[in-house]
Amino acid sequence: MTGLPTFDPGFSTTAMTAIFSPGGRIRRMLEVEAALARVEAAARVIPPAAAALIEHACQGVSLDAESMLRQGWTTGTPVMPVLDALREALPADAASHLHRGATSQDIIDTGLVLQIRDGMGELASALDAPLTHLGRLMREHAQTPHLGRTWLQAAAPTSFGLRIAGWAEPLVRLRAALEAAASHLPLQFGGPVGNLARLGSAGVDVMERLAADLGLAVPALPWHADRSHLVAAIDPVRAVARGMAKMAVDVALLAQAGEVHIPAGGSSSMPHKRNPIDAVRAIAAAQACEGAASVISGGRPHELDRGLGGWQAESWAVPMVFHTAAATVEAMDRCVAGLQADVPRMASNLAASGVPDDGLGPAGFLIGRVLTLLDTKDRR
Repeated sequence: MTGLPTFDPGFSTTAMTAIFSPGGRIRRMLEVEAALARVEAAARVIPPAAAALIEHACQGVSLDAESMLRQGWTTGTPVMPVLDALREALPADAASHLHRGATSQDIIDTGLVLQIRDGMGELASALDAPLTHLGRLMREHAQTPHLGRTWLQAAAPTSFGLRIAGWAEPLVRLRAALEAAASHLPLQFGGPVGNLARLGSAGVDVMERLAADLGLAVPALPWHADRSHLVAAIDPVRAVARGMAKMAVDVALLAQAGEVHIPAGGSSSMPHKRNPIDAVRAIAAAQACEGAASVISGGRPHELDRGLGGWQAESWAVPMVFHTAAATVEAMDRCVAGLQADVPRMASNLAASGVPDDGLGPAGFLIGRVLTLLDTKDRR
């Protein structure tokens, strides 16, 4: 029920699995229900005493998260068994005020947005370690001559430090993009057909208060059938996975040329082999990430005021995007932490290539610009 193939934990990390676990999903839904009651009391839509009881029930109710999610496929949505459990824990008068003016999609989407925010924060933090390793390698090898390749053929000399800078610079930008995106994630709240009508004149006030309570942005409109917000949210996540895959492919090729040594796996039939297992994990997870992302960005438009299957598919796809992206970062962190440049082999391969020696150009200056970006990131 985690959305992962239970036979292979390599496609996620411990932290991301916790964020997108069944328990994490249900907890976020309960958090939204509690916040809704709290702000509706502040807006004088429901009695404060009822709101306090609802909030207490949301915080204290013990639920079997996997059972709630499983029941959702027979009752209609997982919100329905969650509400049933809350109503059982509440006095009848308080229970009548639960979920006032909301629809299941409001709770599910906003809960998912809160998980996305947690996932973005985790992914941004996870990038710090590999960026630190890349910064160290850039400094060590700023002037290390290294054979550049285009079309996989010997091209011209470059700096190994500059190659590493080319891996690091996009990741610095993407870390900033994750932080920016996390601070602008939108609330979902619109009621049954997205017009806030169930709350009458208080609808907009409740929507704005709910966004402020949860630390989310207020959208111009509820977005039940407009999934562009989710497409925008996953873009920097899938880009992180692609950046890690680029690095993984390059590292594997350089290891094949004997120019770098990295942590390696073995072979059951060829003991001499040193297989680039971390690069393999990153490439595989990035490919899975793209597939999951395509469910969101490449799926059919959602029908009228509520999606018919496409919305539900996102409950699997969004977590998988985060699971697999996190796996790429974890894999490449281990890879670059143990990466060792074989400088004599680099020199030998460069000499054997016979390419003209054009020098390294302003490699040191360019590397310095990337190191400045890294230093700026560390000071934030």
